[in-house]
Amino acid sequence: MPYSVDPEFDELAMEWLVGRDFAALTAEATYERLMLHGNTSFQFLNMITMAAMQDDMALVHAEAMKRRGSPAPCFIYESGGRAMIDHYAVNKFLYDTDRNEEFVRRYTDDPDGYVDWYFDERLNRLLDNESERSAVETPDEATRTALKTYDFTLLYKEGAHPFILWTLMLPIIEEKLASGEYVVSRAPDDARAENRAPMAYYRERILPHGRPDFRY
Repeated sequence: MPYSVDPEFDELAMEWLVGRDFAALTAEATYERLMLHGNTSFQFLNMITMAAMQDDMALVHAEAMKRRGSPAPCFIYESGGRAMIDHYAVNKFLYDTDRNEEFVRRYTDDPDGYVDWYFDERLNRLLDNESERSAVETPDEATRTALKTYDFTLLYKEGAHPFILWTLMLPIIEEKLASGEYVVSRAPDDARAENRAPMAYYRERILPHGRPDFRY
């Protein structure tokens, strides 16, 4: 008869994988617990990677076939999940806004108005020659919403350029922390003193997503 060496973990692990609960997976999938399953541990790590890579797809089937030692999970995903952000528009917005102090101030004070103005009036202008215009399409609503709400977690996860994303979000996070709107748990010791609190807030939200899949 098939049996599991750790049935409680197997049941919970399926729930975590289905729900893409990477915080629970990283906290509970300790070295000691994985080694109970012997040489199948690497397969479980592959399943975690698989679940992370399918984040923009819909899970339509999940089951764990019982066998000796540990179950064999099966996941089926289909396209048609949430829409991808517009990477060209996001990266141009981040770069162009970050290098202009007035734009940063406007984005901080009125994100809704600034994002709409930028996409409606400035996005199709060439940065080195603003008198000329390109034929770039207006970004979708998902892209606008992510930028209006400072949803850097989604932008990072979807492959926005990590360096310019951080430099633009830094002054915004600093201001939100100062006002008490954002709260940080613990500042990292390896960051510069002036950046410790905003970096901790930023890291806490992007670390569960690992290295994003850049789609440029």
